[in-house]
Amino acid sequence: MQGTWESMNAYTSRGISVKTFCTKEAPINNKFDLGIFFGTFESRGLISSKILADKSCNETIIVFFPEANQSSYRRKYDQMLFDQVKSCSRNAPILIENESIRNCEILLQKLLKAIPKHCWNAKANWFFDISGSPVPYFLGIAAAIRETYPRPKITMFNPTANYDNPKNNEYSFTFGFDRLIWIPGLWGHPDPTLPTTYIFLLGFDGERSYEVFYRCDPDKVKVLYGKPGYKRRYENMALRRNRLLMEESGVVTRDSKNLLAADASDPIDTWKKMDKVVKSEQGKSNVIFVPVGLKAHAIGSALCALTDGIPGMIYHVPSTYRIQDIKRGEYLWKYEIVL
Repeated sequence: MQGTWESMNAYTSRGISVKTFCTKEAPINNKFDLGIFFGTFESRGLISSKILADKSCNETIIVFFPEANQSSYRRKYDQMLFDQVKSCSRNAPILIENESIRNCEILLQKLLKAIPKHCWNAKANWFFDISGSPVPYFLGIAAAIRETYPRPKITMFNPTANYDNPKNNEYSFTFGFDRLIWIPGLWGHPDPTLPTTYIFLLGFDGERSYEVFYRCDPDKVKVLYGKPGYKRRYENMALRRNRLLMEESGVVTRDSKNLLAADASDPIDTWKKMDKVVKSEQGKSNVIFVPVGLKAHAIGSALCALTDGIPGMIYHVPSTYRIQDIKRGEYLWKYEIVL
């Protein structure tokens, strides 16, 4: 496989450091003590285990959710993922199955308990393919590492996506509302005497973001969208599909100080901008991040929360997920994080 990883950005704050890398096509030749993967009906969830070097992970864990496991995509891709992970693993993959995707707290605890003890050390290097993972799991793992000492290093793999031809032209990926949860380890330290500022990290699921706004009724709202996006037209699409939230909350114009933008793929851009927002709201309001869109934005906001210690993160758990195969976009990203 041709190509190399280009270093894109680096940033350190309060003991946490991140380096970001990007490529169109390149192998991952690093050695890892642990690799974590999630079964999915998206073909982009198969990329990392294909480009990882043979036997490059000492231990591996694969999470297979029971939801949609009889769909044609899952039947095909689950076996492919297992075979590919087995090839890049020195030991037999550890499987976590039959726990609902909605049971975030329970499954996260199972995942943490499944990690072999010898992987928890300062010299350990973990790999986490976040393409098939809902937000609470990779952020929950990051928060757990932050609370542990000695701390392993973690590399998160994030392929961009191609949304040009989604099934039935649907750009929303979830159905319904199950509940709201605090992302484990990212509860924050709110001041009960202060009002709340919700920062919505926008994607294409406008109904999902509005549901949180309607149920929580925050005192103030800011929104963050991806700019530059994976593609330019995706930038406007996120704003268009979240129009109801923006109108009801008062964030309706492009020059509004509550309308924020950050790179869709590089979490360092989000981290720096959220740091500024949190500092500006210090002593004025409790900042709560609401990740309903891009995973790079979720990571960047979580890094802000972990370094500052005050903001929290809540997550809209949907009733179910729309089954459609999202293919990879033009670029692959990886984030090397020391917590």
